[in-house]
Amino acid sequence: MICVVASYCALLASAGFTSIPYPSGELLLADSRLGDAACVLLDLRMPEPDGIETLRRITALGSDHPPVVMITGQGDIPSAVLAIQLGATDFREKPVDDDELIEVVTRILQRRARGEPTRPPPKNAGDPRLAALTRRENQILDGLVNGLTNKQIARELEISPRTVEAHRASIMDKTRATSFSQLIRMRVGGLSDVQSRSG
Repeated sequence: MICVVASYCALLASAGFTSIPYPSGELLLADSRLGDAACVLLDLRMPEPDGIETLRRITALGSDHPPVVMITGQGDIPSAVLAIQLGATDFREKPVDDDELIEVVTRILQRRARGEPTRPPPKNAGDPRLAALTRRENQILDGLVNGLTNKQIARELEISPRTVEAHRASIMDKTRATSFSQLIRMRVGGLSDVQSRSG
């Protein structure tokens, strides 16, 4: 396990994981052990190169690159979407829930131990969970993926923020997503926690 932020390493160590902290992306990328890491935990705003550029270089290692979990700032959804598109296995928004992060890392390592892909192939556009959304719900979901607030979406669609909230609740219900980050990953073809936990 490799972490760029020491505080996360301390958390994972408390759960029994062995981790190596790095103060910057540059030092991480220079370590010959990177390719053998079971998982890499990156912070979007870490010292140069930043999390996105470090992720680009890790995924450039090829199909056998270690799985990457990206930690993003709260509300920084466009960067989280980009991270998933660039090959991150998962992302978590700050403030990161300790138990949730441990669960994510545990699931990734368990999949690796079973020889399963840590990042399943993207869902196709016919995923019934997304196909069930109405035109308006898709508009709202697209706004959310692009990092817009409820008020901004409401202004663009000329509806009330309360109506946006109602549609968001309907989207969560139809897709069976249990968190906003799961919904974003589902939309951009990332890891499906909904499927993982129900299976």
